[in-house]
Amino acid sequence: MFDTVEYRECVITKLTRRGKGVDGSPIRPITEVWVRTGDGNCILLADNDPCAPKYNRATGLFEG
Repeated sequence: MFDTVEYRECVITKLTRRGKGVDGSPIRPITEVWVRTGDGNCILLADNDPCAPKYNRATGLFEG
């Protein structure tokens, strides 16, 4: 249950690259969501790596 709601300005980037460019570690774009803090700086709120292991709620384990 949520007791509060906040509205903040955010920045979404798709420029970051991860990976070594080899089998098992391909170079891929990463989407990042940055949120502005009260002092004007940004902190990383979330990122999406298409090669990251996925969490299986049924088993409670990361897969892939």
